[in-house]
This record gives sequence, C-alpha cells and structure tokens, in this order.
Amino acid sequence: MKKCPTCNRTYSDETLSFCFDDGALLSASYDPDETLVLGADDLTERVTDPSYQPDKSVYTVVSPPKNTAPPEPVYSPPEKRNNTPHFVYAIAGLLAVVMIVSGLIFLIRSPATSDSSSINKITNTSEAENAKAEKATSTPAASSNTGGEEKPILDCLTGTPECSGVNLDFGETIDASASRVLMTFKSKDSEKWKSLLYGDFSKKISNGEIGIDKFPMKVNFETVKGREPSPVKIYRAK
Repeated sequence: MKKCPTCNRTYSDETLSFCFDDGALLSASYDPDETLVLGADDLTERVTDPSYQPDKSVYTVVSPPKNTAPPEPVYSPPEKRNNTPHFVYAIAGLLAVVMIVSGLIFLIRSPATSDSSSINKITNTSEAENAKAEKATSTPAASSNTGGEEKPILDCLTGTPECSGVNLDFGETIDASASRVLMTFKSKDSEKWKSLLYGDFSKKISNGEIGIDKFPMKVNFETVKGREPSPVKIYRAK
C-alpha cells in the first residue's frame, strides 16, 4: 500500500506513483498493520509540530458500549405470616373446655331430673287415689241419707263460682271431703263470716252448737290450701 505525503491518501495499487488529488509522489509501500517504531526525536517533533496530523486511517474507532437497561428486579411476594395473637387460641380452647364440662354436667344430672319427675308423678297419683277413696267413703253416707236415688240440688267443685254464695238451709245434707273442704259461712243473724273445716262444721251441728235459728245461711265452699279441689254435693232435706 502506498501513501500520499501531502494529503495522506492511501492507495492499495502498488503500480501507482503519483497521487490523483495533488499529483504528489507517493511514498513507498507500507503495511498499516505493521507496528511503527518511533525514536524519541521523531515523537517530540510530531507532538510539538502544530501542523502534524495523524493518519486517521490507521486508527480503529472503538464505540463505547451502548448503555444497556439494568435488569428488571424480580418481584417475589413476601411470605404470609400468621398474625393471629396467641390469646385468641387460648380463649377458643377455654370455651371448648367449658362446653365439654357443661355437657358432662347435663348428662349426669339428666337421670336425677327424670327420677324426681317420676317421684312427683307417683305422689300425684297417690293423692288422686286418696281423693277417690275419700269420695267413695263419703258417698255411701249421703246415699243412705237420701235413699241413694235422689239427685243433689247442688253438685260443684270447691273454689268455683257454683260453690260460692250457696244458700244452705237447716236439714240439708252436705256430701264433701272433711279434709279438703273449707266452709266459710255467715248466719242470718250475723254479718260476720266464720270459717271451719267441713268436719268441724258437721260436729257443731251434731252437738247443737249451730242450731236451727242460725239457718238459712250463706256458705262458700273453698279448697284447703295445699290440697286438690274437691267435689261438693248438697241434697234436699226430707
């Protein structure tokens, strides 16, 4: 390769001797890849000479690397953590224990409750049977007094309106339970009410303590406290 010393143009054709631009004589051929060894004088001369222009054709322009975008960060979601306070688990466990204990207590007490219900039923049944027995005992007496065929002029249950304010005359027969009927009465010559059990009232009539002069009287037939209502029948005097 040859070079023009004036314009520094190079030619690869070795047969050329003159520059096409300025007609200057081309320098001898040279290898641009060959390492150029300069002496200290030549280097000083070239650096200090303002007209010195380096041969740009022998330099290789290296472009700086292009700015590449930084790698995008890879997002990884944070691990889920259980933020439930420990006391919540403690309360739940305590409630479960209370429910279990309550269930056990209920199961243990259920047989006792059923036993007590059975006892109450037996007691009520016994009282009902006793009432029937008392009624059966008192009924024949009334039948003997009335001949067993006469219908009562009053047949009511203690504590009901039918058994309140009854006009009772002397000689009329009362069929009632002595232990279950409370008689509240007021004689014709008194404004004060008196209370006696049916049995005590009958005794006072039999003993003459309540004579014919006290009749007719107003009578209420009531149930003795703690007892069941009892039937009351009154038969007309013969």
